[in-house]
Amino acid sequence: MTNGFLFKGLGMLLMLISSILVSRIFGIEFLAIYAVFHTLIYIISSVLRFGCDLWYLSHRTSLKGSSQNGLSKAIRFLSINLMIMIFMSLLIGAYIESFSQVDLLILVIIGFFHANLYLYAAELKTIGKGAQSIIFESGCIMVLFVLFLIANSILEFFSIQNPERTILFFMFLTYLIGFSYVLNRFGIVDYFCSALRERIKYFRFAQLSRDYFLINFFSSSFFQLTPVITIGLIGAQALGEYRAAEQLAILSSLMLYVINAILPPLVSYIYSHGRKEDFFLVTRATVLISGFVGLLVFLAIAALGKPLLGIYGVESNQVFYLLLILSAGQLINTLSGPCAYIAMLIGYQEKVRNITVINNIVCLVILVPISYYFGSLGVSLIALAYFLIQNGSILILLYKEEDVMLLNFDYRALKRSATVIERYLSEVKSR
Repeated sequence: MTNGFLFKGLGMLLMLISSILVSRIFGIEFLAIYAVFHTLIYIISSVLRFGCDLWYLSHRTSLKGSSQNGLSKAIRFLSINLMIMIFMSLLIGAYIESFSQVDLLILVIIGFFHANLYLYAAELKTIGKGAQSIIFESGCIMVLFVLFLIANSILEFFSIQNPERTILFFMFLTYLIGFSYVLNRFGIVDYFCSALRERIKYFRFAQLSRDYFLINFFSSSFFQLTPVITIGLIGAQALGEYRAAEQLAILSSLMLYVINAILPPLVSYIYSHGRKEDFFLVTRATVLISGFVGLLVFLAIAALGKPLLGIYGVESNQVFYLLLILSAGQLINTLSGPCAYIAMLIGYQEKVRNITVINNIVCLVILVPISYYFGSLGVSLIALAYFLIQNGSILILLYKEEDVMLLNFDYRALKRSATVIERYLSEVKSR
C-alpha cells in the first residue's frame, strides 16, 4: 500500500509539473490545444487496443509464445499510430491558424510519445505491475519536458536561431532510446501475446469483451471529449484555464487512484473464494481511507488554490471557483470508492455499462448549451453533476441488490479489514 501510494503520488506530481511546463513554455492556450489532441489520442488508442484484443482472441491458438508475431504486430501498430498523429496534427493546424509548423511537430512527437506510453502502462497493469506503470508513464512524460527545457537553454546560450527543430530532433532521438530500453526492460516484444493472455485469464475478456470495452471507454469519455466540444464554444484561453484547474483538482482523488491500482487483484481473489462478507469489509475500509485522504486534499486545495493556480500563470477568481467545483466532484468520486469495479466484479457489469453509457451521453449533450451560455463555469458544473449521477447510481445499485453501503463511517472496520487482508496475503504467498 505504501509503495503504491508513493508511486501514484509521485506519478501525479510529475504529471502536474509537466502540465505546468506546457502552460509556461507554450502558453495556457497550448494546454487547451494539447487537451484536444490528447482526446483524439485517447479515442484512437482505445479503439486500436480493443481491436488488438479481438484480433488476439481470434488467433490466440497460433500466437502462443510467438515473440516474432508480437514484435511485428507492435511495429505495425507504432507505424499506424505515428501516421495518425501526423494526420490529426494537420487537422488541428487547419483548424487553428495561429499554430506554426513547429507547434504541430511538437504535438506529433508528444502525442505519439504519450499514446504509446498510455498503452504500455495499461498492459503493465494487467500483468501485475500497476505501480510501476504509473511512475513509468508519468516519469517519461516529465523527462520529455525537462529535456526540452535543457535543450532550449543550451541552444539559447549558444545564440542558435530557431532552435525548436533541433530540440525536436533531440526529443525524438531520446524517445527512441527510451523506447528501446522499454522493449528490453519490460519484455514488450511479447506485448500483444503474453499481456493479452493475462487479461483474458484475470478479466474473462472473451466473455465480457463488449461490456469491458464500453465501460472502460465511456468511463472517461466525458472528460476526454470535453475539450473537443468546448474549445469552439468557450475559446482556447478559457479551456486552458479550465484544464489547469482540472489538473489540480485531480489531486483530490490521489488515494482512490492508488487503491484502483493495487486493490483489484486482492478483492478478486477474496471474491473468487466465495467470502462475500470479507469482500465487502475490505472494500468499505478502502472507501473510508480514500474518502478521508480525499477530504484532507480538498481542504488543502480550498486553502491554497489561488497560489497553486498562480504557478500556471492564472490569477482569476473565476478560475479559483472552477477549481473548487472540480475538486468537489473529485471528492465525490473519492468518497464513492471503486464502486464501479466492485459492481462489475460481482456480476452487474451490464447495469454498470448502461449507467456509464447513458450518463456520458446525457452529460455530453447537455454540455453544449451549458458551455455556450455559461462558459467554463458551466463546464465545471456539468463535471460535478457527472460524478454525482455516475457514482450515486452505482452506489444505489449496490445497496438495492446487495444491501451494502460502501460509504460507511465505521472506523472499526479498518482493523478488521487489515486482519482479513493479512490472512489472504499469507494464503496467496503460501500457494
